[in-house]
Amino acid sequence: MWKVLVALMLLTTICIGLSSATKDGEIVSVHIEPEFSVSGQYSTHTIIVKNTGTEYICFQLESGIRETEFWLDVSDTKTISWKRSMGEPGEITYPYELYWDAQWPTSNGLLDTLEVKRRCFSEKEIKDNDHDNLMNYIEVEELGTDPDDPDTDGDGKRDGVDERPTTPEGSISIMSEPSGASVYLDGTYMGKTPISLDDVVSEPHTIKLTKSGYNSKTLPLSLIPGGVENMRESLEPLSGSISVSSDPCGANVYLDGAYEGMTPKTISGVLIGSHTIRLEKTDYKDYLLESVSVEAETTTPITAQLAPSDTSPPTICIDKPDIIEQNSNGVLEEGEALEMTYGASDDSGVVSIKILLDGTTLESQNRGGAYTVTTSPLSIGMHTIKVEATDSKSNTGFEEIPITVERTGPSVYFGTTRTTIKKGEDAIFTLSAVNPIGNPSMTVQLILKPPSGVSVTSSSFAKAGSGIYTCTQTIESGDNVRSIEVHLTGNQAGTHEIESEVYYQFEGSSKSPTRYDTLTLIVEQDIPMDSESDDQENGLPGFAAMAAAIGLLAAYTRKRI
Repeated sequence: MWKVLVALMLLTTICIGLSSATKDGEIVSVHIEPEFSVSGQYSTHTIIVKNTGTEYICFQLESGIRETEFWLDVSDTKTISWKRSMGEPGEITYPYELYWDAQWPTSNGLLDTLEVKRRCFSEKEIKDNDHDNLMNYIEVEELGTDPDDPDTDGDGKRDGVDERPTTPEGSISIMSEPSGASVYLDGTYMGKTPISLDDVVSEPHTIKLTKSGYNSKTLPLSLIPGGVENMRESLEPLSGSISVSSDPCGANVYLDGAYEGMTPKTISGVLIGSHTIRLEKTDYKDYLLESVSVEAETTTPITAQLAPSDTSPPTICIDKPDIIEQNSNGVLEEGEALEMTYGASDDSGVVSIKILLDGTTLESQNRGGAYTVTTSPLSIGMHTIKVEATDSKSNTGFEEIPITVERTGPSVYFGTTRTTIKKGEDAIFTLSAVNPIGNPSMTVQLILKPPSGVSVTSSSFAKAGSGIYTCTQTIESGDNVRSIEVHLTGNQAGTHEIESEVYYQFEGSSKSPTRYDTLTLIVEQDIPMDSESDDQENGLPGFAAMAAAIGLLAAYTRKRI
């Protein structure tokens, strides 16, 4: 129970404390200068407001079309200054209302009101200088004095009369570079430059110019009666500094594209806002930093770690060209073409690849990768394939390979009708070749290496020793040779492997590549008595392959001497 009582007491205390808080304020005073105003000219109204409540609240002061919001702490005062243009001559009443500026949807609360009356004179009244009527009004109606009172204090004026009406008598023209600066006259906002202020009271004033991004400027001004002041002021932009260092040092520093010196470098007088810093140093990659923020009277530090630049050309590759053959002999001959795969790569990126044949571009690419190209038919002689590539750092490299195009090779055939014989029988092999018209003389050579159990008989083959037999023939252009025969006799039953070599050579050129192959000859036992004698042709795969291979390989062409 006692805990409940304590809670109720605490809640009551809080509620009492909340209910005791008040929102209140008062208009302490209103002072208008000059005291006697002239129609169409300006007067300055100075109002003092005080927070007489117990809370820190927002106040709103209103007077006609003028309105100002401000916050005041308890017991604090606020001085508000307004510049107002005088209306028609006669009595003018200025109402002032002070509100508690409550947040929506709560309505504002009226806290205090005050009215001030002033006499507004016409220009004619001032110009005519009707002292009697004017002073009579001032003394009788406003000061409550008798115009017949003597000057007892010796100040040259009737008793109770302190001063004659004062009038604004000058003007101010204000321009600024840049324009658009806010102008404050004695603390009161008047507008933006360029601006002309007319009918300004002839007395000392203070002009203040402000603009975002620029230092404000405050200037004293003494305005003489009837004077015209022309003010032209330049505002200094707000600025900061950038401190730039690099590893390694000695890099060229560019601020928004303008050269500023070498690192380490402190750049002062930099306008506030966002900027770009770029560093350049030989043998190092450029360092770029965008959106460097600079604040007023602050130094922004930048430390750059420079990376070595790319000075190496792209890596280039050319795969071994494939011959698009017509004669199927493995030799690049006149009229045949090449298919090639080429490419380039680089860490910084490849921007150009070209492949050229004898200096003429076959095709080009604008990025790295692997590509395939086919040449047109090639002519006899030496040719050069070249690949050039350039990376994004303007590093260029190339690779090239030489190629030789031979004359069209001969048609060579070396074969037999039988690859299986009986013991004691012969297998007859025939070598035939055609040297195409227009070629030089051609020499064809065949070498046989028979094993034991097989003997060689031929008028065209000569024994060269160590069981080797050779046959060499010279064939003129357009000639056929079909009668070079060799007899292989099977002396021993079984399967016999006969090693062979073949090559050809044009007059004035080097030998073609030598092709090695093996002929297979099967020798069977003696023929049985009841066996029919048949001359059936048996196509043994090994020997047929030899015949076809020699026909192909004999056509290899080589370089001309």
